[in-house]
Amino acid sequence: GRATLARVRSVSNLHMSRALELLNKTNQFNTTGLRHTLEGCHRRFERGETLYVMMAEDRFTQYGLVGAAWVAGECIEQLVMSCRALGLGLEDAFLAFLGEEKHERLSGKLLYTEANMACRPIYGRNGFVPVEGDANLWRRTSAVPLQRPAHVSLAVVDGG
Repeated sequence: GRATLARVRSVSNLHMSRALELLNKTNQFNTTGLRHTLEGCHRRFERGETLYVMMAEDRFTQYGLVGAAWVAGECIEQLVMSCRALGLGLEDAFLAFLGEEKHERLSGKLLYTEANMACRPIYGRNGFVPVEGDANLWRRTSAVPLQRPAHVSLAVVDGG
């Protein structure tokens, strides 16, 4: 499969409405369960956060925008993936890309919700360990580099 990642830096970005829909409707693979308004997203951008989005396709299907991640500094505040894209290795490729962007120094928030069983193993299987004293935060040990699944080719475009 092929995936394309884009950085979104404002609510006027062409990917914003689909990303917002994905963030607000995804339950199974949603690391925090947080919901967002356009105004709230605008405030996140003003604070310097970046929204990364992932589009995917394979020989048979154009999946469209299937993933989104809010990143503040070196922390993944929220990671969501469409359930139709799960099991393709895309979530691990997304995480590996974010690790490359942040030079492996990366933490991620994980809040358990009733529905998000599907995303709970993502950090542990990618070399993150729970942070002592914060039940909802996982941190990378840079000793183990993040591995991008070999079958996923990744391109990065500037989303504006």
